[in-house]
Amino acid sequence: NGCAPANGDNKIRLTCSKDSDDVLTAGMALILENYIPTPRTKDDLDDFYYDGGDRVQASFPIAVTRGVHSGPESLNGDAFPGALLGGAVEVSNTKSWGTTFRAPVGLEMDDDYTRGYTLTDMYIQASEDNTEVSVFGGPFEVTKPDEDDKTKIKTTIVSNTNEAVETVFQLNMGETLRIEKIKVGDKVETSKPVQADLITGGIGSNYEMRWYSLLPHEQWTNDYYTPLSESSSRIHFYNSNNFDIDINVWMKGDSSPSQTFKVDANSEDLYLLPSEESGYRFESSDGSFYGVTQTDDVGSGQRNDWGHPLIPASYLTSKVIVGLAYGCKNNACPDNTGPPPNQVWITAADDAIVTVDYNTDGTDVDTFTVEKLESLLVYGRKPLRDMTGATISALDSGGNEVDIAVAWGQIHTYALAEKYNLDMGTVINPLPGISALKSCELITDRTDTCTNKVSPGDVLRCTIRITNTGQTTPDRLQFCESLSPYVEYELGSTKHG
Repeated sequence: NGCAPANGDNKIRLTCSKDSDDVLTAGMALILENYIPTPRTKDDLDDFYYDGGDRVQASFPIAVTRGVHSGPESLNGDAFPGALLGGAVEVSNTKSWGTTFRAPVGLEMDDDYTRGYTLTDMYIQASEDNTEVSVFGGPFEVTKPDEDDKTKIKTTIVSNTNEAVETVFQLNMGETLRIEKIKVGDKVETSKPVQADLITGGIGSNYEMRWYSLLPHEQWTNDYYTPLSESSSRIHFYNSNNFDIDINVWMKGDSSPSQTFKVDANSEDLYLLPSEESGYRFESSDGSFYGVTQTDDVGSGQRNDWGHPLIPASYLTSKVIVGLAYGCKNNACPDNTGPPPNQVWITAADDAIVTVDYNTDGTDVDTFTVEKLESLLVYGRKPLRDMTGATISALDSGGNEVDIAVAWGQIHTYALAEKYNLDMGTVINPLPGISALKSCELITDRTDTCTNKVSPGDVLRCTIRITNTGQTTPDRLQFCESLSPYVEYELGSTKHG
């Protein structure tokens, strides 16, 4: 729950948290921000920090982004790298969490751009109590909060190197397991749905670091998009199959794939982006695969370093709501400058008219006509250059929805002075066109136990809220549900409206 917005700029930065007045209007950005002391002490446990493990619930679809960077350039006489050492990930809803994860990058890769992954850690967070996490192979260092003292961590050294052998850990809801020294292809399995992120970096690089949210292995597919058009970028592909696959590359203007390359069985391979005008589609008829982007590994990797996971084609929709998308660090770009270093990339799966509603209220709107797989860059108005809270959508010339892939991140050619740079970026998750949310309540307690728990013979009333956030109205909507064998539907009890 957040504080009631106190002004009308739709970008509300908060350092408090209250239960009252937490209703947001469309496009309003709720920014929860504070400095987190490290190392943590027992005195800190009484203070509220947005430090991971926070649970967010909403009645309608929202966009959530998690970002962190080092403290200010100086504090109490100490120097810090500031936002040159930072990272961010898009936060997906728990329905998309999974139970198996593979690392597409990590230690011991063979290509020429591995320095940025000399540190690769995987973070696993549970959505339910008593979640078992099985870590295969090793060696690893695994840490989790100490159950008796949350300011301390408990470290387990996994010396096993046999990939067929698993080491099991247990997490409760909201707890996080950190697995250090992840190698490309390493596998984690869980007994209940979890989310997983990779935090990677170049040790001693001053200050190369990238964050990636991971797609569950069971959701890997053979067709992906990226809107990224940075010539200083590359993509790491991982093939978890026991056979080689060919990946086809589609670019702006292509009527057939412009390139095809092979990724060996159970291997990682690298692809360099050749154009600064095109988005990309990667597909294979041979089998599923996965990939993540790597932007700016030039020199020490000190500035402009970030990356994002490829976006499955089946996930795309015609509309997104932008979460965190500052133009500069602390949302403070210098006056009288050109484009900001951080911008939003957009590519469409077909020719389209792209609409950018900067405040999601219809008062400040731009439209752009783009070709299939053209890469479009947009940024907010002066002075902030902020895209947070914007809505981006696409239709064809006949008014039909066109799928788009969208990301936010830093452009190396527009980098400003270090104090303005924000070395991070994320995918902007597609907004589902139609979504459904089901809730149930006990209305007749026939056992008269007064425990507010369901017992045999009780009557439940379930409400299904269907939300259409798309751009078109469906002619017909059919809803189907498979009931649990422990409940019986009362014929004729369904009501609409």
